[in-house]
Amino acid sequence: MNDKFKLQIGVKAIIYDPEQQTFLALKRCSDQELERSESYDVPGGRIENNEDLFDALKREIREEVGLSLDTYSECDLLTAATIVSRPHLQIVRITYGVPGFIDIGEVKTSEEHDAAALLPLETDDSFHPLLNEALRVLKSRLGRLDKEVLE
Repeated sequence: MNDKFKLQIGVKAIIYDPEQQTFLALKRCSDQELERSESYDVPGGRIENNEDLFDALKREIREEVGLSLDTYSECDLLTAATIVSRPHLQIVRITYGVPGFIDIGEVKTSEEHDAAALLPLETDDSFHPLLNEALRVLKSRLGRLDKEVLE
């Protein structure tokens, strides 16, 4: 019996356009075996051994959609949650908000995804619950920022 505990950390990026109130969503390949049935996801994946979180986020965005995170000015932590918790395995998902203009024509999806789309910055039952939670946090922050600008 292997008593070693394994912790895996994944990073995700909600790349969003605050002006258009849209975000970059990736349609999963229909042949992928998934534990859940959500059809859309955002760029991201697990960090590699000894990899910095921000470097992992940049790498995943580059690998999955062909964009450079250096193009975007800031990156805000939205949520961090355990997505798998077993006696010898825990997987933590950290989701960041990345504001900026998105040119859908520049997006080049990886083999993991069939297509990319700009979707409204709203929750949806077809999204993973943790993506919906991150979208709620992002919308709340954007709402507070709008109020501060008006005051």
